[in-house]
Amino acid sequence: MIISRASTGDGGSYAEWPKEPIAAGQRGAIRFRYDTQRIGVFNRSIYVTYNSNSAQITAKGEVIYKATTVAVNQQLIDLGEIYFGTVASEKFTFTNTGNEILYINFDSYNYKHQDLFYVTFSESIHNQPPKNQYTPGENIDVNFVFRNIYGQSGPFERNLKIRYNSHDTLSVIVKGTYTGFPSSPVIYERNRILTYNNHSLSTIKELNWSGKVERTHYFLNSNFQNTDK
Repeated sequence: MIISRASTGDGGSYAEWPKEPIAAGQRGAIRFRYDTQRIGVFNRSIYVTYNSNSAQITAKGEVIYKATTVAVNQQLIDLGEIYFGTVASEKFTFTNTGNEILYINFDSYNYKHQDLFYVTFSESIHNQPPKNQYTPGENIDVNFVFRNIYGQSGPFERNLKIRYNSHDTLSVIVKGTYTGFPSSPVIYERNRILTYNNHSLSTIKELNWSGKVERTHYFLNSNFQNTDK
């Protein structure tokens, strides 16, 4: 018996097989390895090719130990009142409480809230590339800014999510209250013109460096609707 290949078809699992021929009546061993950051039950298939034939072996198990964990110093942050035309900034800190390297995927952050102006990490300073891995026990400061420029009013609640080690997500709830209304139906910002109707944002015109309108965003009750060029 000659085994020419043993494949798992999955990047997180591996199989090793004997490279020497196995004589009749003798045995050979295929070693399977499952390497993952996921907790829970798994089910993987091992595809074996031998003597121009093929066979499938199923490997099942459960991962019960989590090597990477985090702790956050605040699960709920209250920004209080944010008056129209102003911003509110705050930060929270999370810690690598596991015993392995913590990896932060900056690109996975989803700015799905228009009023969330920006999010930066403590190492994202001095025009240097952000650090994306942290040793056990290391703290990471997350700075964020909300701005009230869309004519919204009343309480709000946002869920800030940061992906780490590819599979897990850190979540922090931020709440506050928007107050005040625009004093003018048209407000000019750098490279933008904001137009309001009955205190609600109706359009945003994006300008290029020469002042020409490149794109117009239409809103209904401060919610984005469509984009025309």
